[in-house]
Amino acid sequence: MRAVRGRLLSLVVASATVLALVAPAPAVGLGGMPRASLRRAGIATRQGQLVRPVMRQRIERVLARRKARFDAVTALLSARLDRLESIATTLAAAGGDVTSARDFIDKSRTALVQAEASEAQAVTAFQAIPDQDDKRVAFRAAMVTGRSATRELNEARMYSRRAVAELLKVVAQIKAGER
Repeated sequence: MRAVRGRLLSLVVASATVLALVAPAPAVGLGGMPRASLRRAGIATRQGQLVRPVMRQRIERVLARRKARFDAVTALLSARLDRLESIATTLAAAGGDVTSARDFIDKSRTALVQAEASEAQAVTAFQAIPDQDDKRVAFRAAMVTGRSATRELNEARMYSRRAVAELLKVVAQIKAGER
């Protein structure tokens, strides 16, 4: 009995080996189609079904941290711009010319609004990555959008620093006029 079972098992293994070497995989029905073709055909693999929720969770965690940082920075910058606006009002009442400082404050607010809009687009792009066929391209596009939001936020900071420099010049002019 054991000998028959051993011969039968040897025969099955040998025939499977010969079949694998002689017949191409698509003819036998084993794989053959690349994953990208399977995805394009609308056939979800089990691995793809398991990866999507994990990817969504990771993206949500990253976006939550990014949102916390971005919101903190925008809140600080907005508070700084409000304070600069009040200082500009005080200096204007003291007789200083604060038009250039106010221009920089307005440019900074505009850049801040643009950064918030770009950040919203980046969040949408990141959330759409798991549903895309080519996740690598979708990720790169989302990163570009996220970088533009960061760049616009840095522009807003730069304009606020220039507003501070202009206000310092006005303070120096007012002090020089008092002497």
